[in-house]
Amino acid sequence: MRRSHSRGVHSKILKKSGKSIDFHEILSTKDRDTLIDVMREKEVKSLINGDIDEIAAYLKKQFKIDLSSHKDWNQFKERFYRRHILIHNSLKPDKKYRAKSGYKGKEHQLSITNFYLKRSITLYKKFAKHITNEMIKKFS
Repeated sequence: MRRSHSRGVHSKILKKSGKSIDFHEILSTKDRDTLIDVMREKEVKSLINGDIDEIAAYLKKQFKIDLSSHKDWNQFKERFYRRHILIHNSLKPDKKYRAKSGYKGKEHQLSITNFYLKRSITLYKKFAKHITNEMIKKFS
């Protein structure tokens, strides 16, 4: 993609985000291209710090990519939220995990088997490929 074309695409995406940037950041950049780079980086950082439902909503709004219509969406989502309780709650289901994954089981610690891990890796690859292919179609 040509640099000027990609700048135009980035500008359109950033305009639709509804976010703003402060005067200090604007005045600290040397030119418009650098400002767009700063804004793009800020947008990506805010996105990757969100949960999978927020990421899916963003992709749907900004790029018309509907992850929730994918047949493996619920399995993928459960993996995302299980990863969260692995990191933050010793694999014990919390309120967020229950609400987001639909888990209704007991309060005991969950586990991650080799089969579960392999299936999770397969799902992450599948969704990454799906998003990549959709982006290529939109921006090629």
